Amino acid sequence: MAIFYLLIGILYVIALLQLMFVWNKEEVLRPNVNQERKVSILIPFRNELENIPIILKSILSLRYSPIEVLFIDDHSQDGGGRFLVDFLKKNMDRIPIKVIANAGVGKKTAIETGVKQAESEIIFTTDADCIFPKNWIEEKLWCFEDPKVQMVAGPVMTHDKKGFFYSFQQIEWASILLVTKAGFELGSAIMCSAANMAYRKSAFLEVEGYRGNEHVMTGDDEFLLKKITKKFGAKSVVYLNNHKGLVFTQPLDSWNDLLLQRSRWASKWRMHGNSSHLFSAVIPVILQLIFLSSWVLLFQGGLSILVFIFLWFVKIGSERIVLGKVLSDLRIHQGFTNFILTSIIHPVFVIGTVVATFFGGRKWKGRYQKFPT
Repeated sequence: MAIFYLLIGILYVIALLQLMFVWNKEEVLRPNVNQERKVSILIPFRNELENIPIILKSILSLRYSPIEVLFIDDHSQDGGGRFLVDFLKKNMDRIPIKVIANAGVGKKTAIETGVKQAESEIIFTTDADCIFPKNWIEEKLWCFEDPKVQMVAGPVMTHDKKGFFYSFQQIEWASILLVTKAGFELGSAIMCSAANMAYRKSAFLEVEGYRGNEHVMTGDDEFLLKKITKKFGAKSVVYLNNHKGLVFTQPLDSWNDLLLQRSRWASKWRMHGNSSHLFSAVIPVILQLIFLSSWVLLFQGGLSILVFIFLWFVKIGSERIVLGKVLSDLRIHQGFTNFILTSIIHPVFVIGTVVATFFGGRKWKGRYQKFPT
């Protein structure tokens, strides 16, 4: 048994170092951006009144033009739509912003509503609780100078707040970004975030948007990614991990909310119908179970205790190096203590996510979500 855990530790380090190598892959030489190309920014929102003033400030700081911004109101109940309308009455001349009503119900139909009304071929999407850098448009737009490119995705990270819980979210996000980048680079992209994404309107229409998965409340980003990849090929999608294009989103404020959010994300794995998603969902869970089970080594004495120490030493150390590199590249710093605590807690969190995925349910923005089983 001790030999098994010893091998797991060695293989885990090798795997993380390989992922770091892929993360460090440099971008190709950037072509000049066509500064006259108009882009449309779609922002679906539901009950985001407290975040709307923040994202408006971010929009007004964008340096690129010409752009149009479409806020799609998904039946908000907190007055967010009215706030936007009143804001536009006072700021009509600052930037072309429109507020439109969702033609259906849910984020997918909100995006489809926005795509149909968008005037531009290049569409950017983000969430209403996000902020983005001044050069957000330019940091992705250059990729579309290549006619083969149909979609460009980028990193998303939670805002930094004081306390270990918020540090845990940033470190976990680093692991998500690492795997996301690897999927794109290896020609088997499995996930991305609609909070930091751009694509051609023609590509969206050609793959018929979300047709075939309208019944799934979430997954507007991953389902579209897979459809575009299937239609246009692996090289039609690009992931840029440059910190200059980093989008920040609001962190969650409780362990329960974080667990339920992750279980909602995980609930989509079986709906993609391919081995890549199955592999990406099952292997991490098995790995975390192995790490948790390694604690039995402490009761076996002798060599087993040394193997336990080795396993957790290389786990914590390699995660500090690799995930620390991801965060450092995004201009984010976390102390070593936070990495130690996250490394110990994360296996329990992953198993908790699995349990919530199969047996949980929750209200999400006022709508009940039952996770598929």
